[in-house]
Amino acid sequence: MRKNTFESHVPFNEIRLCKFLSNVTSKYYYQIDKFSSLKNLIEAQYEKTKRIYSMQFALFVFCFIVPFLIGVLTTGETRHGTLVCNGLGVITTFILFIFEVGKLRAIGRSAYFDAYTNWLEILMFPVFTAYTVLRFQNPGSVIPKEYTVS
Repeated sequence: MRKNTFESHVPFNEIRLCKFLSNVTSKYYYQIDKFSSLKNLIEAQYEKTKRIYSMQFALFVFCFIVPFLIGVLTTGETRHGTLVCNGLGVITTFILFIFEVGKLRAIGRSAYFDAYTNWLEILMFPVFTAYTVLRFQNPGSVIPKEYTVS
């Protein structure tokens, strides 16, 4: 009789598909050319994943890096520009934080925190939010004077 586990009640989703494909390809790697439908499925999953990562990268570059650099390089010139750039950065890091929380829930806490890059990605939102709060208090400086060494 089959054991009643949580995983048996979870619908077949993309993460379980990736695990299944990984198991099949590792077992039959020398015969993968014979499984054309499996090969097509792997390629389709790869293309979908590539699109998602491309959108996240574009979001990060155009809605976080560019406004951050504009905010840093135009320090003190316009108060509103600094606030808008940092506000856009907070919104962007929050969206990326939501993706990271989804990844954390999908692969599990221990597997997620084994990679140091995941630590950096999940801490980006709280750290940048703290930086932005400091910038909102004193938009004229990149690092407020109270926190610098003279």
